[in-house]
Amino acid sequence: MKRPYRSTFSVIHQVIELLFGVIIFFLVLRFRSYSPDMLPVSFWVALVMLCFASLYLVDAYRNWRGQPFRREAGTVLVGCGLAVFVLIRFNMPYSLSAQTPSMTHSAYSLALTWWSLWSLTLIMSRLGIRHILSRLPHQIRNFRSAVILGSNENGLRLFEWMTANDWIRINVYGATNPELAGRDPRMSIFGSLSEALAWANQQGINHIYLAPLPEEEEELLKLGPSLSDMTASVYLLPHMLTEPFILSGESVAFGNTRAIALWESPQGYMLAVKRAMDVVLATAALLVLAPVFGAVAAAIKLNSSGPVIYKQMRYGWDGKQISVYKFRTMRVCEDAQQFCQATENDSRVTSVGRFLRRTSLDEIPQFYNVLQGSMSLVGPRPHPVMLNEQWRKKVRGYMLRHKVKPGITGLAQVNGFRGETDTHEKMEKRIQYDLMYIRDWSLTLDIKILYRTVWCVFVSKNAY
Repeated sequence: MKRPYRSTFSVIHQVIELLFGVIIFFLVLRFRSYSPDMLPVSFWVALVMLCFASLYLVDAYRNWRGQPFRREAGTVLVGCGLAVFVLIRFNMPYSLSAQTPSMTHSAYSLALTWWSLWSLTLIMSRLGIRHILSRLPHQIRNFRSAVILGSNENGLRLFEWMTANDWIRINVYGATNPELAGRDPRMSIFGSLSEALAWANQQGINHIYLAPLPEEEEELLKLGPSLSDMTASVYLLPHMLTEPFILSGESVAFGNTRAIALWESPQGYMLAVKRAMDVVLATAALLVLAPVFGAVAAAIKLNSSGPVIYKQMRYGWDGKQISVYKFRTMRVCEDAQQFCQATENDSRVTSVGRFLRRTSLDEIPQFYNVLQGSMSLVGPRPHPVMLNEQWRKKVRGYMLRHKVKPGITGLAQVNGFRGETDTHEKMEKRIQYDLMYIRDWSLTLDIKILYRTVWCVFVSKNAY
């Protein structure tokens, strides 16, 4: 799956590739003596949507960091081929021949010509991007940081491959294998796995590669709680298996070295569909609930003094802080450092606020967070920063919930773990459901959660 967030460069890259598809189709029509001007605007709009959908369905816009180019090129060929198949399946040749009857015999070859030129253009442009990225200064190449824990041969091979293929933009800044000493002046060599892991946590390292020798496996297993308290992506270079809290089992290739993704954000083309569903439903919700929005705002203003909407800092995807918007339900607006979770009969909650919290109407402004891209409709609920810091050391695997975007609703909420988490058992169960959601994620699961949410918000007794 693709990362939940996209850089500006990535969006521009996608738009350019779509333009390539349409422009090349237009030029092929001209070259074959068709008249593009005779095709309706709806055809060109449909063509853009087809190009976009075809490339997304084959996951052409996934993160290719660390993958061989032949795999990326093959994916592009299949994606462009899928667009051609759909055009032919829906009688594009006959549509064109209706505009220019004398050219019926060449309509199929036109489609194949378009596929050849479009896919070749995309492959060459992507190869060019890799070439350019490999020659940019390190300071502007968006490098990810990594540490290799363990001394097995696969860890050594991984480092050598990454050094020789710096287009993947991953720098190894720490390791425990003494054989790597002196290989890179930027890299620190640590005497123990625990020392290296503590340093990685302090430095905010993005990737952790586990490459233990048999005698190191027991020590590494003891570091499980520390690993699960980070938001770094964790990969195993086999010699051991870490069973608890495995969020995915995808195999990732680094040249001839394969790693198993243990704790990684979900990846795949269905994330694009999830994002599209988020945008469509959030937009629809804001439009439909506009009158409710106005009524709630007026009620809050009449009930107590203060702002109608307030924002609170919470942890989002990858442990980054985000601003979450809510209708004000209390007489005070607490910031991240002053936060105290609401309890039953909390004197800070206004009479209007109590109704809003029980019906979840106070969450309506978070549809803007969804459109903004910092949240999804469904995912682990984002906790205030102070609550995160309070529980991350108490519940193993707590920080792994940040491997996906937070949601307005989630699996834990529809299973009764909504609202106050005043006991260790309640928080532990919520985290279990959050991790279960990440493991079992699918669009079907999202739809089920949304359906159950509609009923749960009106009968829940846990929201104060």
